[in-house]
Amino acid sequence: MVETLGLRVSKSEVSRICQGLDEQVEAFRQRPLEGAYPYLFLDAKVEKVRDGGRPVRKCLVLAQGVHETGRREMIGLDVGECETEAFWRHFRRSLVKRGLTGVQLVVSDAHAGLKTAIAQVLGSPWQRSSVGMVGGQDVLSERSAGGREPWQRDPWRSGVQTCSSRRWPARYWR
Repeated sequence: MVETLGLRVSKSEVSRICQGLDEQVEAFRQRPLEGAYPYLFLDAKVEKVRDGGRPVRKCLVLAQGVHETGRREMIGLDVGECETEAFWRHFRRSLVKRGLTGVQLVVSDAHAGLKTAIAQVLGSPWQRSSVGMVGGQDVLSERSAGGREPWQRDPWRSGVQTCSSRRWPARYWR
């Protein structure tokens, strides 16, 4: 793409840029979490990444939280070999170590290892998600939504953006 734009970028320049990005991502992943996050959404996606000079499939795990102020934010991400109970447990513990507290409900898919890790690390109630966070897995699309309310077409966005953290779950799960 760079060449099609008429730009020339050396390999050393690309390496320098990537190193800067790696530092920023690591700072994001290690930042302290302040305040309570009553609602935690967990999801994973398998992606091809370059490892040792060749493409391999790895698991990207994401955690989104709804802060006690009602603000939704990405609070964690990690990459691992596969979506195992041990990997989820390690990821969850890293969130707790950074300050994750006050979790009242965890929403995720029904992966057995994930559910076990939630129970072991957080001890919070769990609910199965009907909408994926990553990969465009929205179960209810605009076309199939018909005359449904906006929160039914896209419960993640409208539910979190329009409701306070106390009212949100009742509206989302009805």
